[in-house]
Amino acid sequence: MSDNPTPESLIARFRHLGKRQKQEFLRLLKAELKGKEIGFSSREWQNLGIESLKEEWEHPDNNFWDGYFAKQSNG
Repeated sequence: MSDNPTPESLIARFRHLGKRQKQEFLRLLKAELKGKEIGFSSREWQNLGIESLKEEWEHPDNNFWDGYFAKQSNG
């Protein structure tokens, strides 16, 4: 995941979501644009963290991880 997301990079990520994820994302985006408060339960936050970790694990940013492991090897 990019540290500095651009609108283009966000659209690229959106295109890789499943149908239900896209629908939920659009629902949340519409609520955000209308200025509604979007609250998450602690379980929802936990799931968000789990999904992010799964995604990073399954599709890591190779440049980041290559540099990270190189530092560990040399340190």
